[in-house]
Amino acid sequence: MFNTRECIILAGGLGTRLRGVVRDLPKPMAPIDAKPFLFYLMKWLVKYKPDKIVISAGYKSQSIIDYFGDSFSGTPLIYAIEEKPLGTGGALKYAIGKTAGSDILVVNGDTYFPVDIEKLWYLHTSKNYI
Repeated sequence: MFNTRECIILAGGLGTRLRGVVRDLPKPMAPIDAKPFLFYLMKWLVKYKPDKIVISAGYKSQSIIDYFGDSFSGTPLIYAIEEKPLGTGGALKYAIGKTAGSDILVVNGDTYFPVDIEKLWYLHTSKNYI
């Protein structure tokens, strides 16, 4: 059974390669079929019933907060907002401070990789990685 009920989405990058397409938005807010990419990512995550999702954001983070607010499909959203760029490791360390558990699923906010989290968790625990 998937025990990780806390997820972190790393969504703080500058999105420099997409600047020409999404000039005033962070990369995870790039529109796809009139909804931000982050919407589809969270739609996939909530299928696994997380207790909460922590969104680690920096660049133009207010657009994420304004769009999603404090929950998504009944799942609480917590924001770990970088006041200055911390890099991936620093952002992750800061976001972990917003969690309570020791096992946390971490995904990139600009990558859709819809694996079966239950199977991923089983593989992780069966190999004694934790």
